[in-house]
Amino acid sequence: MGPLFCAGDIRRERHGFVTAYFRSELALDKIVCALHPHSLSNGDKLCRETLKRSPKSWTYRVGDWVVKEGRPQHGLGVLKHTLQRGRYRRAWDAACFLFAEGVPTPEPIAYLEYGVLGLIWKNALVVRYLEGFRRSDHYAAGLAEKGASESEIGDFFRCLADAIKSLCAAGVYHSDLTGKNILTKDGRSFQFIDLDAVHLGKEYTLARRMRNHVQLYDTFLEWFPDEVLRDLIAMLALPESDFDAWMRGVREARQRRRARAEAIWRKEGRPEIP
Repeated sequence: MGPLFCAGDIRRERHGFVTAYFRSELALDKIVCALHPHSLSNGDKLCRETLKRSPKSWTYRVGDWVVKEGRPQHGLGVLKHTLQRGRYRRAWDAACFLFAEGVPTPEPIAYLEYGVLGLIWKNALVVRYLEGFRRSDHYAAGLAEKGASESEIGDFFRCLADAIKSLCAAGVYHSDLTGKNILTKDGRSFQFIDLDAVHLGKEYTLARRMRNHVQLYDTFLEWFPDEVLRDLIAMLALPESDFDAWMRGVREARQRRRARAEAIWRKEGRPEIP
């Protein structure tokens, strides 16, 4: 397994059971303290605001940082974090690489692995908190609900397309390019998150491009008609492609994606399908 990708001046230190990769201008003690519910030296308590919690991870805000921690999963987490450590380091590698390339993504702060004798029971990614940003699909919903002008909606999708092009131009592939993983503050500037889904050095094949376009189309179809989203996909499609055929493929793949999702929702007994 190769070393973690490091952009700029990144340090590696061991602190008890923690192996940390972090920006050299920061103090490791401060980073470790932010991830633990201990009191600070002045007696104050660190305030951690939960942003998202799932069986696999816990994402929370602490001060100017966002932390995504792996969870034990009844012991299964130790096995996963140890045997698939490269997979869990992917977000740190992606954050460092994209930030160095100028692709909009939260500033990487640190990556920590908790373990001993080759066993890892927890990891944590720390990045800069994006003040005032929200999910792009929520922003789009706001545009639709307020009856935004055609020009305003067009500007939103043009800026979104430009941001996505910068991601693709960096030579990476984001396998979950949905509205919840693209944040915006003003509908003009965007930030990519969920970097666990970012793969470095993977060719952007037609199949992967189609997957992304289906994800984007499905995200915004709830708020905007097909003709608006057709313009978005046209900005992202290959110039030499048969766009009418490509767009048919996007619509058909989206229907299959939706059918699979609805089948899962019915199996889980959800009262309403989103």
